[in-house]
Amino acid sequence: MLAQRTLEEFCATLADRTPTPGGGSVAALLAGLGTGLGAMVCRFSTGEKFAAVSSSMEAAARRLDELRALAIPLVDRDAASYDDVSKALALPKSTEGEKAARKAAMREALLGAMAIPLETMQVAGSALAVLAPLAPSVNRNVASDLDGAGRCLLAAAEIAASNVRVNAVSIGDDPRAKEGLGRAGRLLAEARTRGEAVGRAAQTHLGPS
Repeated sequence: MLAQRTLEEFCATLADRTPTPGGGSVAALLAGLGTGLGAMVCRFSTGEKFAAVSSSMEAAARRLDELRALAIPLVDRDAASYDDVSKALALPKSTEGEKAARKAAMREALLGAMAIPLETMQVAGSALAVLAPLAPSVNRNVASDLDGAGRCLLAAAEIAASNVRVNAVSIGDDPRAKEGLGRAGRLLAEARTRGEAVGRAAQTHLGPS
């Protein structure tokens, strides 16, 4: 499993001339990194000094832990979903019947490959929704970590959105592809709004450059 490899092994596999792992797995990993870093930020913003928000920060850290547990399996699930696309591409196409069966298998595999990055976008967006309202109140000493968490999560959503788009284009005229594109657009707009809020708070904490 990709998620159980060392960072060095994962990056080496990523560099290979193979379809997977690719951008979708990287997006899922970024969601995992962003949720982890965000949880750390929240935990450093608890205690007597942060009494007014301590309980909210603790709850946010727990929620981010839950989201991280959803993000990490998506690294492997994304790769597996595109492996299904590769298998469909390899199906025979000598006869009209084979061509029709291959086309149908390709469509279903691509729809599956589109569904995983949508999940990644949902996880990243949910994490940003947790962080955004608390970002102005975090410990200033972890402002750069807050900034990193927000950037990781927004990048996860952006990359996953690109994967949705490329798969939708390959599917063609199918209402499910159009529905997926619409959902991706909504999720990305929300992620950008919340990511910008986290970024602004981080820059305020960091002070003038």
